[in-house]
Amino acid sequence: MEPSGEFESLISDVKNLLKDSLISMKIFTSDGIVLYSDSKQSPSEDFLVASFSAIAEISRSISAHLNLEEPSVLLLGERGFIIIKRVIRDVILMLNVKGSYGEHSEAINEVLRRLNEFFH
Repeated sequence: MEPSGEFESLISDVKNLLKDSLISMKIFTSDGIVLYSDSKQSPSEDFLVASFSAIAEISRSISAHLNLEEPSVLLLGERGFIIIKRVIRDVILMLNVKGSYGEHSEAINEVLRRLNEFFH
């Protein structure tokens, strides 16, 4: 999907916040509709989006059951991490980032704030 207008500007700002540390980004709905992806649509991407949607839903369900605020889901690797976070009720963000979450936490929080403002 090609972004346009204000959404394109938002995507550009998000990329600038994370600069060369951003490996990939996807914004999609909880039912798997891709709003933005920096990779081409393929069966493996469909699988990833479905998996990330399921992870976000599991996180939401557990959080609701335990009366907790819905957390971000972090998948940590040796050289980077993936964050999966529900931005609003039906929109989920997935970022794959080089480095540690600690060194990028301020940028990630700004990305989430900007997306939340955009979708509200």
